[in-house]
Amino acid sequence: MLVQNKKTLRKYSITNNDWDKIVLQKKKNMFNVLDKSYKVDIVDFACGEGGSLGWARTVFGWDTLFGVDNYDGTLEKAFGYGYSRKSFLCADLLTLDVTKIPKSRYVIMTHFLEHLKNDDECEVVIRKALQVADEFIFIKHPFFDGDEYLESIGFKFTWSDWPGTHDNKVTKKRLDAVLDKIGVEYVSGYVNPVIDSSDDKILPFDCPSGQPIYNEQICGKKEIVKFENVFRETYAFININCKNFSELIKTDVK
Repeated sequence: MLVQNKKTLRKYSITNNDWDKIVLQKKKNMFNVLDKSYKVDIVDFACGEGGSLGWARTVFGWDTLFGVDNYDGTLEKAFGYGYSRKSFLCADLLTLDVTKIPKSRYVIMTHFLEHLKNDDECEVVIRKALQVADEFIFIKHPFFDGDEYLESIGFKFTWSDWPGTHDNKVTKKRLDAVLDKIGVEYVSGYVNPVIDSSDDKILPFDCPSGQPIYNEQICGKKEIVKFENVFRETYAFININCKNFSELIKTDVK
């Protein structure tokens, strides 16, 4: 076959067998970049469009990054926002060989676990994060602990009635049980208190499923009721080898 040098524009002949070898070597070179010898500050599991990376840069700081997501459509949006393609990988974290991605100071998983099937899958991805991060892991996802309480007084969160997307309602108790099983040092809790039903993520209980925000035309009028111990998110810090872990857990992670 004839191939062309992109710089000189010179054309030359090459056998199909040699071309196959060149393509194979290019693939090997690509994956050689994504191995344990290359370390970044942060790896974002289920990075989506990159919003959580921006959040983490403000909260924890980073200069170098790597993101993994299983949906190329969201990654394309990330590239559109200016992120470099070489810093991302489209892959299923449940089956991914994590030796193919860089090691990092820390791993974040924000609004990810609720998209998995069950606690076993949560355990799988957390164990993989432990293979990647050197210092700590940070997890944050929607608050599901108040679902029964909210239902009892006629309300629900938007994310608690999102069939097919948020079926894995990971409460703090369930997350703690997974982390206890793995045997790691961690601190978990809640963040972003919801004082009353005026919050736009609170819906009347009989509002149709899949509503991203309260809309009176769809959900009807909403009575304003004071809440007790209701939050927007559940979080956990996992210590791997963080010298200032006692200070890290004081970080404002709203």
